[in-house]
Amino acid sequence: MIYESENFYKMTYMKKILLLLVGVLVFGTSAMAQGKKDFKKANRLLGTYNLDPGSNADKLEEARGLINSALEDTEVQAMAKAWILKGKILKTSLEKETNKLLLNPEYVVTNLGDANEAYLAFKKGLEVAKKKFEIKDAVNNLKETAPVVGNAAITAFQAQDYNEAFKNFGSSLAIDDLLVSQGEESYFSHDS
Repeated sequence: MIYESENFYKMTYMKKILLLLVGVLVFGTSAMAQGKKDFKKANRLLGTYNLDPGSNADKLEEARGLINSALEDTEVQAMAKAWILKGKILKTSLEKETNKLLLNPEYVVTNLGDANEAYLAFKKGLEVAKKKFEIKDAVNNLKETAPVVGNAAITAFQAQDYNEAFKNFGSSLAIDDLLVSQGEESYFSHDS
């Protein structure tokens, strides 16, 4: 009788451990899949925003939250297109704010740090890119981001936010160095 009750407890204990392992496996698999789903949805939301920015402003913020969530997944972190998407979302967000400033000189741009973050996202995308088209996409986006980062630096300087201005001027120079290292023309070599 005692032997049977000990066996019963061992079997119950083993069943609990087995169920726990199955639960961890199922949860881990669904968490990994969630990162890719968030990436895809963020990509769709950015596209929706770009179709009609006036009536889809909330889509841009939702895309920003989703891409940050997606990049918590190590599998998504290894995807160049995820980092490039993050950079595009940040650049678009900053351009939206800068446009408001152009229309209303009294407007205060609140997300000047997005310029530096966009640069870092594109840089990371370039670092993890494995295919030629991914490298080209990252480089092209860095080219498009260079003037946005420069404008953010100037805007921060004019607002006397010297720390943000310094970061963005530094990022502007770093983008130029990165572009030159990829065989592109220097951003600063244009005669004015």
